[in-house]
Amino acid sequence: MSFKGYKLKHKLIVLQSFQDRIDPTEVYAKTFELTLFISSVKTGMTRFDEIETITEKILGRFKEKNLGQIAPFDQLEPTLENMGNVLYQLVKQAMARIDMALEMLEISESPIKTFIVNEINTTDWLFIGDKKIKISSLVVGNIISQSISQLVSDFEKEEPETEHAEPAPQPEAKMETEPEIDPEVEIQKMNCNPSISLPLINGKVSAVRFAFSVFCLVIFGALVALYLKNTGAYPSGADIYGHLFKSDLLYNSIKNGDFYPLYTDLWYNGIQPFRYWAPLPYYLLAMLQFFAGGDALTSYLLFTAFAVVVGGIGWLLWGVTYNRMALCTFLAGLWFFLPDNIRVFFVEGNLPRMVIAMLLPYLFYFIWRFVDHRVKWAIVPVVVLMCLITFCHAMIAAMTGITTFLFLLIYSVNQKCMKQSLYLISAMLLSFAICGIWLYPALSGGLIGMEAAATAEVMAALSTPVLVSLNPFLRNVGMYEMFYFGLSIFTLAIMGLFLADRKSRVGFYTVIIIFCGTTTAIVPFLEKLPLNQLFWMTRFTPIVYVIFILSLLEWKNLRRYALILIALVIILDSIPSWDLQRYHSQTPSILTYTLEDAKEITKQRVSLLDVSAYGSYPSFGFTAEEPKTRYTYGWAWQGASTANNIVMVNTALEKGYYYYLFDRSIELGDDTVLVRKELVKQAKKTLGSLVEAATASGYSLYKETNYAYIFHSNTPKTFGVVTEYKGLTIGRNARSIALEYPSFEEGSRQNITDYTPEELSKYQVLYLSGFQYNDRKKAEDLLTQVANTGVRIIIDMNQIPVDPITSRMTFFDVTAQSITFSVQYPELMYRNNIYDAAPFKEEYSTWNTVYLENVKHILGYSWFQNKELPFLGRGDHKNILFTGYNFLYHAMETNDEAIMSLMSDLLQLEQDQLPEREIVPLTIVYQEDKIVIDSPGGKVNTTLAYQDNFRSNQEIINQNNLLTVVKPHTEINMVYPYLLQGLALSIIGLLGIAILMYFIYREKRHEK
Repeated sequence: MSFKGYKLKHKLIVLQSFQDRIDPTEVYAKTFELTLFISSVKTGMTRFDEIETITEKILGRFKEKNLGQIAPFDQLEPTLENMGNVLYQLVKQAMARIDMALEMLEISESPIKTFIVNEINTTDWLFIGDKKIKISSLVVGNIISQSISQLVSDFEKEEPETEHAEPAPQPEAKMETEPEIDPEVEIQKMNCNPSISLPLINGKVSAVRFAFSVFCLVIFGALVALYLKNTGAYPSGADIYGHLFKSDLLYNSIKNGDFYPLYTDLWYNGIQPFRYWAPLPYYLLAMLQFFAGGDALTSYLLFTAFAVVVGGIGWLLWGVTYNRMALCTFLAGLWFFLPDNIRVFFVEGNLPRMVIAMLLPYLFYFIWRFVDHRVKWAIVPVVVLMCLITFCHAMIAAMTGITTFLFLLIYSVNQKCMKQSLYLISAMLLSFAICGIWLYPALSGGLIGMEAAATAEVMAALSTPVLVSLNPFLRNVGMYEMFYFGLSIFTLAIMGLFLADRKSRVGFYTVIIIFCGTTTAIVPFLEKLPLNQLFWMTRFTPIVYVIFILSLLEWKNLRRYALILIALVIILDSIPSWDLQRYHSQTPSILTYTLEDAKEITKQRVSLLDVSAYGSYPSFGFTAEEPKTRYTYGWAWQGASTANNIVMVNTALEKGYYYYLFDRSIELGDDTVLVRKELVKQAKKTLGSLVEAATASGYSLYKETNYAYIFHSNTPKTFGVVTEYKGLTIGRNARSIALEYPSFEEGSRQNITDYTPEELSKYQVLYLSGFQYNDRKKAEDLLTQVANTGVRIIIDMNQIPVDPITSRMTFFDVTAQSITFSVQYPELMYRNNIYDAAPFKEEYSTWNTVYLENVKHILGYSWFQNKELPFLGRGDHKNILFTGYNFLYHAMETNDEAIMSLMSDLLQLEQDQLPEREIVPLTIVYQEDKIVIDSPGGKVNTTLAYQDNFRSNQEIINQNNLLTVVKPHTEINMVYPYLLQGLALSIIGLLGIAILMYFIYREKRHEK
């Protein structure tokens, strides 16, 4: 048969050691002549220079090098036959990547001695020492498969500098004809052009070795679970009981045929349990609860073992790929016990982050396979894993994307190629769109927004000084809950910058940058970045742990003894975190009897006022343990419709506003209220004042336990509330007045023009502070119209919008002018009386506030630096009054009775005056995705939290975040929120991925 294809000739000069010399550096030069016969597998033209580049790269590995120091010839005698077989295998595999076939290779060391290798005779014998081994009989672990795998893998690492021994004299002309190859340039070409990339990984791992590693992980995971069970140190973590409640809820819903519950009335007066909390971790735990026979606590033990095994198997994939099963089995076991992973699992008890920690080794395995190994199909599991991570925790998914972007940016600069990184980042972004069916509704509620001050506060709280995050001894003195990055990991990353090969340094740079972000010194810089609400830097730590381990695996010139030493150092650094018993909370045993007492008397709903001091257990103990009792609180208040109500009740508890506390407890439908005893002492109040306020709202002290006062109100089994408030607050800063004056209703809308005159005219007094408006003239006209009905309107000028034209705070032509006082207010003149205010609190000794300018009728003023400063006045309308000096905030901070008496006179209300409430019986029937309510008629607060997925043919109202019905019979259906928008976004994401995949694979065909 005639040959049709390419015929390439090459000259290969190598160095070999003298066999009879002791010194291996004494070498001589040897020349081989090679002829390659290459044909195309598919029709079409292949660029000849690509074939040349690949061939030159393979041969360049050996040119003018001492073969005895290069695999596989460090173990294999470099005979003509062995040289031919090895080069044939290398070139054949490389050509297959560009759809070319090596038909035959001829290699000769003299005109009379030539060895021919082709597909037929590749089963000939290889000579290794005195032994003859047939190539076809070589199995996993044999010399050729190992050496070739290592050799090909070595093409991706930086070429180490080798001292060239002086070769034996050769004709200079011949030496000069050898083309000089820059290894660095060639490596970068190979990296950036997938069509000419060599197969990085060719090692084989037997199924037996892999199965044995998995078996070791299973045993290890079982031992961890048994240890926790035998010591009773489970479940552990601040949040774990809250997560167990949601998984238990899902498990029982699935048992009843509801595979995605839209609503539960057990927490927060009703909540959408998986609207803001990604559902995947709870499906996993619900599945484990099934295997645990329905017991939620046992499912936690199964999850612990599951996390060890599944998270570890991700590292075994690296072992298979790199043919380093022993090392990666060790890493698989260590992964679970790295310092921050332990903290997330047993200190935070953050189930979604635990599941993500299991997925991260898989994610970065496929990221690396796609970007560095040029395995195109690996983009598919990257997309799938990013979707799974998003369905675990959207914010952590975004953090994973940010870390990956940083890592690939450094990689692209380091390797001088961007294409694969851009493809991968695009795929990760599109993964979020694919999750739109859940993500769009989650971001369309209340969780996405956070004020700048709150963001800065969280960022500061989640940062740690260097002397803490790198101090390994704090865990031994009881500070095991503190964030500890790992001194060993940070130190090794620093060392890697100087000692590791070029590619490994990419990961070490990323580790160091992220660590710097976790320190308190960097927070002021991070606050100024866009999307700064994502930079909760300590949460990035498990992500960079993966990158750190990836860099260790890529550190090709790392000696075995050094690797063993590194492993020992990391183990020693992690050991102080391994005392699992100390993470377990004793709260359940402490509170069990108190909760049982409260459950026994509760008819409709119970409230435990402890400011979260007892952790997440009450949210599970009340609602998941029999008898299940509805609970006003829970363990995820940020996603509750009643979040503002809860914040206000907690504030009242901490500051001792007990009249407000018990009045709003009735509004929330609580017939049983537990108050933590210690908080009464901290507020500097007495049990007498607590009982007095409770009695005013119809509660009586039922029982006093070691930890709480239990109050109960004798109400119908299911009840609603009809309420008449005296006043209404409007604006983000106005709500606090209701603590002193509970007869104020907290307005749910901050924009004045969102109200109608009819809504506002039913109150006696309005208090405005921190409000907004769309049009100043319309807002003034609306308030004037309301004031004409006799409603008294108090406007706090400290917090009004700035006029866009004049850049001044002006309303009704009254302007707020800035002023600063020290220590205390000057004497206050009001209604011919002089008021001496209490001194400012120490932290507010410099008091920045405003006084009034252009006010027509001055009602209160001070003399300050020989100038009259009005702090109270009115304009043309007698019912519209303006205040300055920020009186209310000062009075509430200092309990200033003089100022409060002034405010009471201004509002024409008494402190602790309650609204008029009437408790009415209701009938509420819960069906799957439906609520049926029967009431006496009229506007009745059902005490259920209002949800934006409620749909009804009868009139329903959101009043102070609670559901108010009007008709005697109301049927409410619950729908999946924003279904069409979310579905459309998911479809767009899938189309985007399809287009991206087309371009990725089209590129390969185009190059061919």
